Amino acid sequence: MTLSLLGACGGGSSSSGVPADAAVLSLPYTSRALICLAQIDYLFKAIGSVQNWCWWIAEIEATGTTDAELQSSCAVQEGLCLANPQAKIEALKATMCITADPLASAPFMAQYMFCNTTAGQLEECGREQVDIAASLRNAPCSEYSMARRDAANMPYATAQSCVAIQPSCP
Repeated sequence: MTLSLLGACGGGSSSSGVPADAAVLSLPYTSRALICLAQIDYLFKAIGSVQNWCWWIAEIEATGTTDAELQSSCAVQEGLCLANPQAKIEALKATMCITADPLASAPFMAQYMFCNTTAGQLEECGREQVDIAASLRNAPCSEYSMARRDAANMPYATAQSCVAIQPSCP
């Protein structure tokens, strides 16, 4: 089963339609919302399936100080998600991109919303972080580890397009 969120947040494109050379700091609300919606679409395309969605949610919500604790907690969270994945998806849809500044709720973009960068650079950074996170999170709980969690929680540290933006941030 594929995720029903695709297309529900502004189309299936990974591009927002905002001019790539537009300065993020001067973008109006509607343009910021378009970037957020495009980022969410890209994220859910990268996740791909309800099973992968539940792995992501489980891994994000898992707790523990050892690999074994993390895997056990992840498995519990995965079971809760699989019991009603659509509820989790609907809860997310209800809160994404409708904040005072949509970029604040855009996955992997909030830390760059006040940077002196362009829309194109911001979108590239967001997509690269999604790709890195997807390579780490699209795996079962039995493969989840402390090292994988740490890497998945900080994709910006290795996303070269994000590293390039960081000097322009306050």
